[in-house]
Amino acid sequence: MPALYITLKKAEAEFEDFLWGRSSQKLTKNQRALPIKTYNLGTPEESVTFELKNVSDIKKPGIFVFLSSLVKLNSFILILLPLFYIFTKNYSTGLISNPQSNTLSITLAALAVIFLFAGLNIRNDVNDHISGFDRVNLDSKPKPIRMGWISAHKAARV
Repeated sequence: MPALYITLKKAEAEFEDFLWGRSSQKLTKNQRALPIKTYNLGTPEESVTFELKNVSDIKKPGIFVFLSSLVKLNSFILILLPLFYIFTKNYSTGLISNPQSNTLSITLAALAVIFLFAGLNIRNDVNDHISGFDRVNLDSKPKPIRMGWISAHKAARV
């Protein structure tokens, strides 16, 4: 099947729907619009060329690769080192090893930080995709929204 392309201007009604990956009149339910080229980014004359692909034709990686690229697992070192410091400090002062201490609250706070960081990473990818930063500045790391593994609409709901 030949590739289908469509170019939409920012002023067109379906431009936002294509960026967010929501269904529209030009897009069937089993199709996903992947931005290929952006022209005049940040101006009223902005236009984006989308490739319309069937969702079944998009090669999705395994669940671990998908989740690690979605939440940017490689950047978790930024919070894991401070968490390690907090656990080590609390253990050395006897707050964790003491049965009367509130170990559960420290553990729940650490989980909350991890989930908050993952959510912020996903939200950052969605904002970069919608604003056009990811469409102009291509890098070698796979971005789930740009690759079509997930739509921006679904990633924002996560």
